[in-house]
Amino acid sequence: IGALIGFFAGKYIIDRQNIGQLNDGPYQGRQNNRNAEYLFWVSLTALAAKISKADGFVSDEEVNAFSQFLRQKRIDPELENHLAEVFNRAKQDPYDYEMYADDITRVLGQDKQILAEVFQLLLHIAKADGEIHPSEQQMLDRIANRFGLNEQDKRRFSANSEPATSDKVYAVLGLKKDATKEEIKAAYRKLAKEYHPDLLISKGVPAWVIEDAKKRMIEINAAYETLTKA
Repeated sequence: IGALIGFFAGKYIIDRQNIGQLNDGPYQGRQNNRNAEYLFWVSLTALAAKISKADGFVSDEEVNAFSQFLRQKRIDPELENHLAEVFNRAKQDPYDYEMYADDITRVLGQDKQILAEVFQLLLHIAKADGEIHPSEQQMLDRIANRFGLNEQDKRRFSANSEPATSDKVYAVLGLKKDATKEEIKAAYRKLAKEYHPDLLISKGVPAWVIEDAKKRMIEINAAYETLTKA
C-alpha cells in the first residue's frame, strides 16, 4: 500500500508490522486509530479501482458509482480528493487486488457488517455499466472468500441491487426459493440480530454503516412479511 499513500503519509503513519494491533474493532486500534481509518479507505479505493478495471476498461458509470459512495459517507473533503488520486493510481499499479482485500480484513478483523458493506459497494460498481463481466465476477468471488463471506451472504448482497421479483424476497434473506417456513424464520432472526442498531453501536462501527444497516433492515422486514403472509 506504500505506493498509494502519497501526501497523507505525514498525517497517517501506516506501520504494516503492527497492523494486527488495529483489530480491536473498526478503527479502534491501540495506536492512533487514524492509521486504521486511512488504511481502510485507501485499500477500499484500490479495490474499487481494481474491480472497475477488471474487464479492461473503466467506464464513467463505474467511476461515478464510487464517487457517489464517497459523497454519501461525508468523509473529509481533503481525504476524498486524495482518494480520487489513489483511485487513478491503483488502476495502473501492478499489485494484486487480493493484497488490498487482505489489508481491509486486517483492519476490520471479523466485523462482517462492514465487510458486507464493502462487498456490496464493489458489486454495485461492477454492475454500474449494465452487466457483470466474467472477470469482475471472478474477482468478486475471490474477494468474498477473503472476507469470509459464504454463498448465502453473496445471495443476499446481490439481491439488494436487483429489481423486485418474486425470487428477490428469498434472496434478501439469503435463501433459495424452496426454503421452509422454519428456515425463513431462522434466517430472519439471524439477520435481525446482525443488523440491530444497538449491536452495531456497541461495536463502534462508523455511522454510515449503521445508516446502511437500517436500510437493509427495512428490506429484510419487508421480505419476511411477504413470505410469512404467503
